Amino acid sequence: MRHYHPVAWLLCALAFAACPPPDKEQPGSDSLAQLAPDYAATAEVQLRATWSVYLAAHPDQLRTLLEEPPARGGWVKFYNRDYRGALEAFEGATTPGGRLGLARTHLALAELYLQVFERALEADRKYLDMWQENAGRVPRTPFFDFMAGENAFHRGDFDMAVPALERYRKAAGDGPMGAVAAVLEGAVLAHNGDVDGAVRMWADPGISRFPEAARLISGLALEAGGAKAWRQAKAAVARARILQALGRKTKAGGAAEGGESAYAQRNQAYAAALLGDVDQASSILARVDPKQADYEERVALAHGSVVRRYYDPLVLKTFATIHATRALEVLESVPNAGIYRMRAERVLGRPLSSGADLPSVVDSSTLPVFLFSQYPTPADLASYAAWLRGGEASGRGLLDTFAQTIEPAVAGHDEADRKETRLVVALAQRYVDIGRRLAGEVGGEGAETVLGLETIETDAARAMRLSAGRLMARGRLLDALYLLEHVVEKDRDGFTYRNEPGLFVDIARVYCALGRYREAMNYFYRLVERYPECWLVQETLGNLSVLGTVDQAGRTGQQD
Repeated sequence: MRHYHPVAWLLCALAFAACPPPDKEQPGSDSLAQLAPDYAATAEVQLRATWSVYLAAHPDQLRTLLEEPPARGGWVKFYNRDYRGALEAFEGATTPGGRLGLARTHLALAELYLQVFERALEADRKYLDMWQENAGRVPRTPFFDFMAGENAFHRGDFDMAVPALERYRKAAGDGPMGAVAAVLEGAVLAHNGDVDGAVRMWADPGISRFPEAARLISGLALEAGGAKAWRQAKAAVARARILQALGRKTKAGGAAEGGESAYAQRNQAYAAALLGDVDQASSILARVDPKQADYEERVALAHGSVVRRYYDPLVLKTFATIHATRALEVLESVPNAGIYRMRAERVLGRPLSSGADLPSVVDSSTLPVFLFSQYPTPADLASYAAWLRGGEASGRGLLDTFAQTIEPAVAGHDEADRKETRLVVALAQRYVDIGRRLAGEVGGEGAETVLGLETIETDAARAMRLSAGRLMARGRLLDALYLLEHVVEKDRDGFTYRNEPGLFVDIARVYCALGRYREAMNYFYRLVERYPECWLVQETLGNLSVLGTVDQAGRTGQQD
């Protein structure tokens, strides 16, 4: 039997040098003892319960997970944020650890797509606002109302959605996007409880001519009114003689083989995913070019015209639904996975399960629950579960302590001196120092492994990201950006354990909110390189960049 030196084998397998990244400029922390006198003692007690310290004492358990057949390599790829590679490696796994790895990978993708969907709605809304502000210089076409109505619909603002969709439908006349607008208006009725009114609207024979609209009915009916509304809508469609347009090859109501627009196929995939036919949904999306627009229009400017491309962000929700559904399927037979079931149900908009299957300790059976997760300790996992259920976080987790230390220390202080951001970075560094010391006290190969993988540093970075989110919610965009830029490892290419895809989405979001669209595009493009189906957000950021440079005469220039 061949024997490997555990540390050398693990670090080589993970393609991760066992050395710290270049030092970043640290703000002075000499006042930390005054601002947060109890933090070190409290954090040390909690850090002893982290899965990182447990792993330092039990490196053999990590090696067992990494070498588990037939999923060998899955955790390595998951650590490196190579989610598609992890799916391939975990596929066919039979052990609880391997099955949980497969489910967690699907969930990571589901939550990433949902995050991008939400950012797409924000970017589209910002684009609409800017378009409105520049209406005197950039012609406002009738399609503005469609975009405004659909964006409001996806955000749940039905009072704003209906008038805009009605205006567009009347202005556009007979056409596929007018039919889509009618379908969306019907969905608003269904969401408001008037399923009969929705069905009457969906039964309009004019919809049958346009697959873009007809194929959208099944998904919206199911989402808005449940299975009963879906059955009624299908019957109404049949009465209107458009059943052939919906098709009969899948439960979703159709399988267009060719000739249909990208928009029609994406809407068909959405319906298939909601009805649980995720294989069919995936098959449909695989044959659609992510850069093929759902709608195009030519807009005249002072010196020529430009083509504006529109993408419905609903396709991102479809990808999220596919992966969340697959995660739940896998989790049916996995113990200790209550938190991941709850998260998958949240993505799907379903009622959350009890969450009773939550581990309270880190041990050999629960390590796959915590390994490379966002939960440093079992208390952090329980706190997040409480938040998912709609209540307040328990406040007993290590990340809770981090946040609770900051608020009273900076209360009443002038925001201009950036005291809060400096304290966040100082606390994160203290977190790392204590964690590395505790891991080092264990000694041996386990300590070298944990220190080399920088799991403690990544947990501290996660605490900083949470602080950045709170700052952004309070409108302190530059402070949020300061923390996020401090977190990202700019010297490393691609995704890493710390540079997870969602981090780049977060940074792009702040740059977009600041009106710095080129910087937002630069960060978001890193995501698009790996996940081209997210291109639609990059397109909107590009539109914002161009629209932001339109001069008084309607000419476009370069953004500085």
